Amino acid sequence: MIRNKLIYGMWALLLGGVCFFRTDPFLLILLGLTLLLIPLSAAASRFLASNITILLEAESSTDGGNSGECRIRFRYNGILPFIMCRGHVLCENKLTADVEEIKCLAACAKGCDGHVSIQMKSKYCGKIEIKLKECMIWDSLGLIGFRKKCEEKKAVLMVPQAVDIDLTEEVINIPDMEGIDYSEEKAGFDPSETFSIRDYKEGDRMKSIHWKLSYKLDRIMVRDPGLPIKNSTQILMETCFDAGDEERKQMADAVCAFTISLSELLVDAGTKHQLGWMDYKENVFRNYEINSADNLIEILGELLGTTAVSGRHSVNDKFYEETGCQEIPGLVIINHDRI
Repeated sequence: MIRNKLIYGMWALLLGGVCFFRTDPFLLILLGLTLLLIPLSAAASRFLASNITILLEAESSTDGGNSGECRIRFRYNGILPFIMCRGHVLCENKLTADVEEIKCLAACAKGCDGHVSIQMKSKYCGKIEIKLKECMIWDSLGLIGFRKKCEEKKAVLMVPQAVDIDLTEEVINIPDMEGIDYSEEKAGFDPSETFSIRDYKEGDRMKSIHWKLSYKLDRIMVRDPGLPIKNSTQILMETCFDAGDEERKQMADAVCAFTISLSELLVDAGTKHQLGWMDYKENVFRNYEINSADNLIEILGELLGTTAVSGRHSVNDKFYEETGCQEIPGLVIINHDRI
């Protein structure tokens, strides 16, 4: 609103100059009203900030177009005929760590909904976290504004385009799936199957504690997950790349697209599988059983929201470290070398 202030300041100076050389009661009254409008404008802005509701809406991309839409909605119920609102939006692609700041301006009429649509495009797929960083509320003259705190946060998923995959290729080598058998001799990594329940030992992970049984027996009990031994498919997606910043983003985009396409293809074929990756920011290995398209949709936010990092780590090393398993039938590792 700098232009409004400049115009108003020039008007006040011009009026003051005229009054200095020419004594006219009407001009003096006009100058007084001009100066009086400034504190009145400040008071109105502060009051109006409590009479406006701000909402943030977002729609995800589902067609692989790497685009989405965000809308800031304003609802004004104050005394002035209209006010001006300026929103400051922060968009971060969690996969690539790219950050973009967007500013937008909207006029809100009394008793009506106003909105601003922001079209977002991303060079790479990923989970775009949108934060309404702040909002400025201005009076009708646009002279003085006040910041209104906003805690609105939304997410848009930039789903990558589908990749053509030939399951007959040796690099994929998906086994024929008719069911999953589990080892009766060794614990594994599949939380959907329990191998055994035992007393807690030093070094056991907190997430493996059986809380209900521990409360019932009054001692800490641990659940060991099952180990698939045949007719199982474990997909591991790489999230660490030994490359520069831009190349890392390209690799992460390609790996995500290939992983999601492969999982969709297996779901269409009726093949149950596990999909895992390492979240280095949270230092957590994530592994999910995918039995249907709904299972895949449920984890897309976490998958596309995992930040790809630079380094020399390997997801299969983290998988072996997490599960203690050295050989898994149907293990598929998706990295930039195999795409």
